[in-house]
Order: sequence, then structure tokens, then C-alpha cells
Amino acid sequence: MNVIITKASKIERFNTTTKRQIAEAVTKAVIEANIEREATMSLYSEEALRYIVAKHISQLKIFGTFPNRASSKTKLVFEMEYHRLKTKESKFKPDIASVTLNRSGEFVDFNLAIELKIKPSIDDIKKCQHYISQKHGRNTFKMAVCIVTTSQRGTGVAHKIPKNIIGTITNSNILFCSLEKTGKGAEAAPSIIWIKD
Repeated sequence: MNVIITKASKIERFNTTTKRQIAEAVTKAVIEANIEREATMSLYSEEALRYIVAKHISQLKIFGTFPNRASSKTKLVFEMEYHRLKTKESKFKPDIASVTLNRSGEFVDFNLAIELKIKPSIDDIKKCQHYISQKHGRNTFKMAVCIVTTSQRGTGVAHKIPKNIIGTITNSNILFCSLEKTGKGAEAAPSIIWIKD
């Protein structure tokens, strides 16, 4: 496939309605992933999380469906190469990506990039910042999502996020979702945080 590189001065981002739909789908996915984590314990894997998240994003029917259909221009794919600029290590691979192709199979739109983690880490936020920035890559996604569901029971990571990068749904195009405990003895539940671009 050939990548079409556009030099648009501004990327058309998603409106708040679409962002809320993504947040709802991600929340449902994380709840289901937590059930899977509880059931499989040490056998819980990032691959399991990938399929659960892909299923819920697919159900929105605006980012492609998985499995994909030949008739659909918008595709939901795994491990798509993202080419960075000004670095020898030029490739990231979002765990899940939504892209739109033309009839020739060329990329014409980069919709959504999703990073997944089952370790208690917020490092993938930096990747998400690259995905939505026109300064760092040959292609720019409209929005990025970072999901953390650790294999360690009750381990939260939201407290690690610097306060100065936390935004709101209206001024952010990165969504961070993790499993967090709200109090002693509480069950882990999804926490949504919007990250500034």
C-alpha cells in the first residue's frame, strides 16, 4: 500500500459526540477485560485485551468492523506501522488502528490509534502524543487512546499522570483509560482521563 501524505494545515478532529462514543466503548471494553483478567489470572494477556477492545470499537460501526469487510473503506487493523520523522527508529505500531483507504488501497485518512498495556505504566501516552501530532509522523491520527489493564490485581496508574497534561473532552484528542480502585476494599473500575494534545 502507498501512504498518501497530505500537508493540510489543520487536522479535522472528532467532535465531542464521537469522543463520548469512543469513551463509552472503551469503558465497556475495560470492564469486560477486567472480567477476563479475573477469570484467567496470570494467563491474562495483551492479546486478549486487544480482541476485547477491537470488538467494542467495532460495534460503533464508524471505525471499521472486525473482522473487516471488503466493501468497507474504513478498516480496523492490528499492528499497523506508523512512520516517525527525524529518527532512525522510525516505526511505532499501534496495537489497533482505524484507517480509511481509497479504491486503490491507498491511505486517505487516519482515524484512531489505540495503545494497550497490561503493565502498570503510562509510557504509551508519549506514543499517543506522536500519533496525533503533525510534527512527529508522516501521517496524523485524528485521535488516540491509551488503555491500561494490569495483570496485577488492583494496581492503578492514573496517579502517575502529571496534572499539567490533563485536559477535558473539548480540548483533548487523547483518551487514557485504566483500571483503578476508588477506595479501600473497592473493586477496580475504569477511570477516564483526557490528555492534552
